[in-house]
Amino acid sequence: MTAEERAGLEERNIKKYGNPIGPTAESMFNKIKDSYIDKGIYESDEQVWKIIIEKSMQKDDVINTLLGLVH
Repeated sequence: MTAEERAGLEERNIKKYGNPIGPTAESMFNKIKDSYIDKGIYESDEQVWKIIIEKSMQKDDVINTLLGLVH
């Protein structure tokens, strides 16, 4: 990945998350927890952390392509 490509990703992350490297674990936790509470499906903080871990393991073809990873 070139410096220009990385700068584009960082710019997007700043606009979306206020952070050049993306969302923090805390911000993801709060967003998912609030969403689950609003939907009436919140069970526990452990449930929220499990969801974050599952989402972190999902493949992202666009990012993988930009990083030059085979997918």
